[in-house]
Amino acid sequence: MPKANNRNIKILGAGWLVLGGIFLAIALVAFLSVVIGNDPDGQAFESGDKWWIVVLVLLALGAVPMVNGLALLRRNPVARPLIAISSLVFLIPSAAGAATGVGIPFLLVVLASLWFTSSKNGKKAFESYVARENG
Repeated sequence: MPKANNRNIKILGAGWLVLGGIFLAIALVAFLSVVIGNDPDGQAFESGDKWWIVVLVLLALGAVPMVNGLALLRRNPVARPLIAISSLVFLIPSAAGAATGVGIPFLLVVLASLWFTSSKNGKKAFESYVARENG
């Protein structure tokens, strides 16, 4: 069985954490701009009276990558199916964002996660990464 390169897996987990943090920061800015009343048009992200829906979507988009990153860094065995499902869900939006040039880092993390969860070598590397020495 091939030995996992812990550094690459930790970089992938950190990538998920960074992307989740970016979305959570955007959600916080959107929420605070409306609550404080500093929104120039009175409409957060041009959503009119439904500004809270935008904030909730951004919170969800931030929470899922944060959970993925924490599961990877904590070597949780549930991380592989969790990352596989969320990578498939985020594939189309990240590809659309990469077409505009903004979502390229997000697409790189999603594609690396898809390789990691779906290829034979990626599965073996994940199994050897999760298997801890001394408990």
